Amino acid sequence: MSTLVIILGVIILLLGIALLIKPGPTFAFIDEYSDTAALFYAAVGSRVFLGLVLLLAASESRIPGLFQLLGVLAIVAGTGVALMGQERFARLMDQVLGWPLLAKKAIGVLWIVLGALLIYVGL
Repeated sequence: MSTLVIILGVIILLLGIALLIKPGPTFAFIDEYSDTAALFYAAVGSRVFLGLVLLLAASESRIPGLFQLLGVLAIVAGTGVALMGQERFARLMDQVLGWPLLAKKAIGVLWIVLGALLIYVGL
């Protein structure tokens, strides 16, 4: 399970680097697909999946309490997005698209930190 956590950490880290260096393509993708069911279900599914992986890998990690906390938070976030519904999710994405460039890059920094943490704790 720790291998899966490391792989997810690498993916999140790389996405964070991409957001930090050049956020335009990511936000262009969100702009194009923000009102589709596919992006909505991907947002819900990715959060729940990450949460379950973190919960299942907690006992093998260096900081099990942190993994449990992050896992629960990810599942709650996925549930929250699901309860929000596709229409409200699309409106939220439209608001995010209007954020200043610095805020968009800050999301990249947070993803880099999360990805690095998952890699470190998964090793």
